[in-house]
Amino acid sequence: MTATQRRKAIEIARDVLLQLRLKRIKASPGTYLQIDISDEAKTCALDNGNASFKKSFAQDKNIFCRVCAIGAAYIGYINRFNRVTNDEAVGASSYWMINTLSAIFSEDQLRLMEAVFEGGFTSDIPDWYWYNEALIDTLTSNFYEKYEDNDQRLRAIMINVIRNDGEFRLPHRVR
Repeated sequence: MTATQRRKAIEIARDVLLQLRLKRIKASPGTYLQIDISDEAKTCALDNGNASFKKSFAQDKNIFCRVCAIGAAYIGYINRFNRVTNDEAVGASSYWMINTLSAIFSEDQLRLMEAVFEGGFTSDIPDWYWYNEALIDTLTSNFYEKYEDNDQRLRAIMINVIRNDGEFRLPHRVR
């Protein structure tokens, strides 16, 4: 990772922590990114599909997102660095998010962050077999089991990224 990539990864992680604290994102296993509107909303900034998602999300407090680790990082990326329309954000596929984030995080880092968030490796993303090793599986499970609450687990992943200078490192011991 370059210094710029590390700095951007830390900024993304900090934004995810902020959005969790503001309850604008909700950690939700099995969901890459689902953009929702609160029941109280009479109008919604997402109605204009060509408008900036970053601006819509910042201004309309009725918009919130259900995310996994990759989806959370994608929202953080949009908030910090990207110009994406509302339609593009709503229609983003897991492939698109991973491809976008791979400019900052390696694909292996993204896979590992997703695995510890979901509690194991998933077949949704090609080449998950890369981590098919007993020790990695055990450490991934240990991390997952330590944080029963999804938001706490996502928070721990992002704190790990910040503490490790922009890189997620699977702890060999989970405290």
